[in-house]
Amino acid sequence: MIDNGVKSVDSSRVVVESCTFDNIIGTLDYDSQGYGIWCSNGSDHHLVQNQFTLMFQTCITLTNGSS
Repeated sequence: MIDNGVKSVDSSRVVVESCTFDNIIGTLDYDSQGYGIWCSNGSDHHLVQNQFTLMFQTCITLTNGSS
């Protein structure tokens, strides 16, 4: 029951592997809440073998040129 599982801003080389994200609540009022993994302005992220259930928004969101 948290806003996001992982929130990454202005970061590089973030690794999120083999995690379970369950029941992320968030809110529709914020563009950056309710996601399993939310990244903004980051590079070279490694997101693999994660599981998502009962998500409020999309599971993974990459914005502002994140990769």
